[in-house]
Amino acid sequence: MRGSAVGVRRKVRIRKLADLEQGKSAIIAHYTNTGKEKVMPVTGRYLFTASMDIPAEQEALFNEVYDEEHVPLLNKVPGVVSVARFKRQELTLAIGGELRTIVVEDEPKYSAIYEVESADVITSDAWMEASESGRWPEEIRPYTQNRRHTLRKILLPGESD
Repeated sequence: MRGSAVGVRRKVRIRKLADLEQGKSAIIAHYTNTGKEKVMPVTGRYLFTASMDIPAEQEALFNEVYDEEHVPLLNKVPGVVSVARFKRQELTLAIGGELRTIVVEDEPKYSAIYEVESADVITSDAWMEASESGRWPEEIRPYTQNRRHTLRKILLPGESD
């Protein structure tokens, strides 16, 4: 049966790779399931998340400006490794032997995750300039609601801080 734990061996390995010449670290997770391997590289040390809601009447402009201006501008900031946007989806999860629908109250509809080399990237002059450029500050930001920002440090094997 596809997806069944019976007869399927899943092996997860996490390795730390260091690129000493560039001073970057990477975590690569290898997921082996019936002989297939997928690699998920992470080269930054931090993940900054910006999440928010936007009124329905502003949603088309929000997505246009986010995709065509805001993300490209922030992606050029030194120390930004990558940016990915996400839209909340309903979550039904098999857990504890049953299917459960998980509802997080007031969870914002949209999120962007910025992979950055250091926590200083998001307080830099270049970040400030990029985040205040284009149509974002005047045409989008005033309409955003339920904003949440988080910063998470990526822990390499053996790290706790």
